Amino acid sequence: MLGTATKLQTVRNIKLQGAVSGNANFNGSENITINTIQSNISILTGTITMPETNSNTLQGSVDINYPSGFTNTNCVVISVMSHNTIHTDWWGTPRYHAHSSSVTTGNGDTCVILKPNNITVHSYKANNEEARKDVTFKIVLMKV
Repeated sequence: MLGTATKLQTVRNIKLQGAVSGNANFNGSENITINTIQSNISILTGTITMPETNSNTLQGSVDINYPSGFTNTNCVVISVMSHNTIHTDWWGTPRYHAHSSSVTTGNGDTCVILKPNNITVHSYKANNEEARKDVTFKIVLMKV
């Protein structure tokens, strides 16, 4: 004879916490599903307005705020992707560049710098005669 489960007299809450969090109540009468939320990853998007042709500068930049709970001392950039207005369906992935550990570079020399008060994203065009091509970016931050 097979045993049968008995419903618990007191419902228990099963909780996950850390990089993922979630909870569900369990009373023993049926299976539970715990839906989780990942709290240590944030994806930031934006656009860098690049310099006009012959503007005597090659760099465009934008400052963005940290997501809630993220700072320059508790997170790292794990990915940078970017594209310009010429190839809006082409996303470039990061390539290695020798900077400090708080700087990551991506396609088209897009650079992310984690500063104490904000995040600065730079991009550079190849030469001063190049037409303006604004750069759209995606940054993935991870709390450590």
